[in-house]
Amino acid sequence: REKKITEYQIETRDKEPPIRAMGIDHLRNLIVLNPQDSSPNIGISLNSKAKPSQIHVREIIETLISLLSDNDPYVYLSCVRALAAISSVYTSMMIDKLSGLYTSNDEDMELRLRIGEVLMLIVRRCGELLPKYADALIGTFVWGASVRRESVAKKELPEKVDSEGRYIATKNESQDIVDDVDDFEHALDVRFRTSSMSNLADTISLAPWAAIKNSHDILSLTQCILTLERGGSADIRRAAAFALYKLLRGLKGMNNNDAIHNAPIELKELIVLLRTCVENDPDDIVIQQSVNALEVADDMMQAYLQAYNDKGKKKELKVSLFLDRL
Repeated sequence: REKKITEYQIETRDKEPPIRAMGIDHLRNLIVLNPQDSSPNIGISLNSKAKPSQIHVREIIETLISLLSDNDPYVYLSCVRALAAISSVYTSMMIDKLSGLYTSNDEDMELRLRIGEVLMLIVRRCGELLPKYADALIGTFVWGASVRRESVAKKELPEKVDSEGRYIATKNESQDIVDDVDDFEHALDVRFRTSSMSNLADTISLAPWAAIKNSHDILSLTQCILTLERGGSADIRRAAAFALYKLLRGLKGMNNNDAIHNAPIELKELIVLLRTCVENDPDDIVIQQSVNALEVADDMMQAYLQAYNDKGKKKELKVSLFLDRL
């Protein structure tokens, strides 16, 4: 086993991209195609004293993660697929490991972006297991979309962030942010946060119940982005508006009564925020996403009221909404 791993690791260091990709496939197959050596113990810990086969698994995973930084697209995409495939065998271990790297400020930003690709592929492959891991994944992506590089955060929001770059905002607060597109570090930071928000939106669409459980964090984050960054990058605001649309779509997909009873208490503020975006945001795509989200909210409320009318019951809502505008 050790001889094979060493042989395949040498292949991953070959100067020819196809050979490196072949080495990646060989390392992946050692885990995925050998269940007798790599039983699907999804609770395995990276820090525990492990049997030899488990040590090999950790060694292979570390090798594949390092290869995510390969400059050749074919090689790094092969690595993304390999890590996602291994996650079907060691799900908990892979999600914990990759989430830790994704949220680490010590890691290279490009590597973290590629780890985000692996995490999203894992999300799509989880299937019925997704509810078990959705909370952790949503928390990871919320962190990624909210945390900014300290130098960038201090330059643009000197009084609005804490020592880690997280937003500190109060209700009805807004401040335009100047986006310096010529600053590479700033552009990379915006790219990472936008990617995190896009990943969050996709996770919300696949796990709406988990999103509703974490709705406070999601709504706080999107509110900060859509108000405090109205004069900044449009990409992250588009992703934030799309995440709100997906959250409301998840609510609408439930039973009408459950949708209202499980709606976040901040739903009134959310509708106000979306209407403000429609009226004031300078980007057409943000406006359209906000309109789409409002239409979903309107349909959800009208269906709820119609159901109560059909049953002859009193129109009673569990949340406070602007029903006069619906």
